Amino acid sequence: MGAAMDDLVGLGRLARKGDEAAYDKLYDLLYSRVYFLAARYIPERSRVEVVVEEVLLLAILSLVSTVRFQDTHEVLRFVFDITREHLAAERRAVKQAS
Repeated sequence: MGAAMDDLVGLGRLARKGDEAAYDKLYDLLYSRVYFLAARYIPERSRVEVVVEEVLLLAILSLVSTVRFQDTHEVLRFVFDITREHLAAERRAVKQAS
């Protein structure tokens, strides 16, 4: 992991204190990881964007709110769990629509 990725917990603390640059950095660091995971399972690109935005909103709000994480691996595990939940919901919605 890169140096910035190693300090997701620290960035979350800064963002919690109102540091917009830290919030933006969190978003940037997590976006590509979530996007590529979602793009593997959702064929429609516009839906990928929607799922990614929902996941990042939930993940970053959790990081900057009362949720306390011990380390970067715990943060990433949390983000990927949210991503998997949203991907499963998206798949169910696609199956029901067809």
